[in-house]
Amino acid sequence: MKELIKQTLKPKNILKLPKLIETYFDYVDTNIPMGAVLKGVGVANKIDVENINSKTITGHNQRIGGLDYLSTTEKKQGKSLKKCLKTIY
Repeated sequence: MKELIKQTLKPKNILKLPKLIETYFDYVDTNIPMGAVLKGVGVANKIDVENINSKTITGHNQRIGGLDYLSTTEKKQGKSLKKCLKTIY
């Protein structure tokens, strides 16, 4: 994620953003409205990428009702997720 933001904000890529966003919506099924994505682009240069924390959640892909999910169990992730959320909130 950090590298994606860094690369996206390089001057040579800024002009490509409209096409990248269009391609994103062509190939990704999402409920994120175009307006929200455009607002995000507008503030992307304010993101401190060195202050981004990430965690990995293990699991497996599962299709339910035609939609794809990452499936895991509380037994596997409960403590890890609770610890992560405590550091955020």
